[in-house]
Amino acid sequence: MNLPRVVLIGILLLVTNVLNFQLPRADPSRPTMARARDEGVGEVGEAQNLETIPDKRIPESPEDVASVNTFKGCLDTIDVSRPDWIALENVEAIDREGPDDSSESNLKLCVDELESRGYTVECMLLDSEWYGLPQGRRRVYIVGINLKSSEISLSGNKFFQNIQTILRAMYIKAPPVDSLLLKEDDEAVVAYYEHLAELASNKTDDAQGAWTSLHMGVAEKRGIQWPLQVPKVISASKWFDKMTPRTQEVIAFAADEKYRLKKAIKFADVYHSANRYSTGGQSLPVVLPRSITWSFQRQRPLLGRELLRCQGLCYHATVLEPFTESQLGQLAGNAFAGNVILAVDMGVLASIRYTTPSEKSENEDIADMVAGLGRI
Repeated sequence: MNLPRVVLIGILLLVTNVLNFQLPRADPSRPTMARARDEGVGEVGEAQNLETIPDKRIPESPEDVASVNTFKGCLDTIDVSRPDWIALENVEAIDREGPDDSSESNLKLCVDELESRGYTVECMLLDSEWYGLPQGRRRVYIVGINLKSSEISLSGNKFFQNIQTILRAMYIKAPPVDSLLLKEDDEAVVAYYEHLAELASNKTDDAQGAWTSLHMGVAEKRGIQWPLQVPKVISASKWFDKMTPRTQEVIAFAADEKYRLKKAIKFADVYHSANRYSTGGQSLPVVLPRSITWSFQRQRPLLGRELLRCQGLCYHATVLEPFTESQLGQLAGNAFAGNVILAVDMGVLASIRYTTPSEKSENEDIADMVAGLGRI
């Protein structure tokens, strides 16, 4: 077990917002593990052919950081460093569509790429709520191991069975979202309100035109009087007045569901849809890029750094200083769930077995690895 391989895994984990998957719903008491090629999955976005996307090392446009290019970057890294194992993560959708000129799914193409490099590949459907994060974020984690390596001394079946047992043992209940939020007098919360107030002083009426027409249609379908009536508990919030007109309307839709229809809505994503809210619990709706998550308990939007916390990514304020809350929210929407990827890493490291000349040699290798990680 040498340090370069371990560091490589860390690099790969940082760039593995690669694939889109959807596997069948799994019981949290038993993480789903199955051959990627054998499982049904859901919708994907625009299909891209791995063979037609040009290789690019330095992003020059939004297309350069598309999923296919990111995956190609991972393959390049694998080809150069040949790690004993790899782990990839992303959202739920990939094998129902593929390149227009191929009958194969995008999932199969990706698995084939890994298997052609000598990796035995299996996938796990895991939910961040199972690992202490208050967000129903189901993602597929793909683990590949190079069983042809002369340093590995175990079978693929045993390896993946061990990971499954360990992941099941690490299941832990998620705390309430509120326990991860900042206090109202926190410097970052105050600064964010001031920022929104400045924007509000120059805001345009973005509720006009297409958005107004769309929202009127939603109100008609739901049998809600137009214009929407906002409950006083919300309209009295100093934060509500600083939101854009479009966002205010979406908050009003969620509030109607909460107060008139008595739904147990705690949080609503008021950017993406009038229907993206969590009910019956303390979890957030899945955090997406550009999410504006409104808390009905705090009567304010959550900060980007708070969304990162709900992803298990807690950083010191000095690390977050260079970024706006909007940028941090984008990062949260694109990030993997920190607790889950750590659980996967721990499962792999606890399951893998290396061939060493002696127990003393193995302990020395481990000590070198730990010392090296401490210097990173």
